Amino acid sequence: MASRPIPISSSAPDSLCRLAEKLHEVFEQSLRTVDDGASYARDIEWAIAQLDAIGARLEPHARQVELNLGRPGDPQRGRPYYVTGVLVGPHHPMYMPIEIETHDGVTRGCVTLDITWEGPPDHVHGGFVAHLFDCVMGQHNLNVGIPGMTGTLTIQYRRPTPLHTGLRFDVRTTASDGRKITTEARLLADDVLIAEAQGFFVVPANFASQLGKSSTG
Repeated sequence: MASRPIPISSSAPDSLCRLAEKLHEVFEQSLRTVDDGASYARDIEWAIAQLDAIGARLEPHARQVELNLGRPGDPQRGRPYYVTGVLVGPHHPMYMPIEIETHDGVTRGCVTLDITWEGPPDHVHGGFVAHLFDCVMGQHNLNVGIPGMTGTLTIQYRRPTPLHTGLRFDVRTTASDGRKITTEARLLADDVLIAEAQGFFVVPANFASQLGKSSTG
């Protein structure tokens, strides 16, 4: 079979996104599965065999898990890297279905998380809350033209974050000093404050010349 270069891409194929969606459904179903009778063990073994078969079917199409991201000149080993911004894209089985938009320098959005993200019973794991903040704050920075790498991320957990509940967030840039950016965010459920975050981000040197030096409020 002839090889083809696989470039770094801005979007994943729809077929891969649909596969990720189905894989996420399996995650969710497996976490809700209980031993409720004689067929349980048989069905679990059947599911394992099906997943083994899926892995074997997909393996010939998989590229090496290396840092080579499909750059020109190495079509044999390069792997795709799908970038849709800072958020994990829908091609990933652990994609958070985040809705997000930025207007007048403020980023707002919403998300509902299922059992895949569970920590304490019926609530989101605190580490996944941190992941959510890091994603939406980074996307905010990108949307307002000051993309940066996370330096520190500090979170204050006010209340447990509920599963299967519409969560809202808002994000703002609170200071900008050269390459150093301070971003703050809140997470709410039913208008109740769940958690707050403050992040310090460092803008890559090649973007520094595009930044203003004054603080913003």
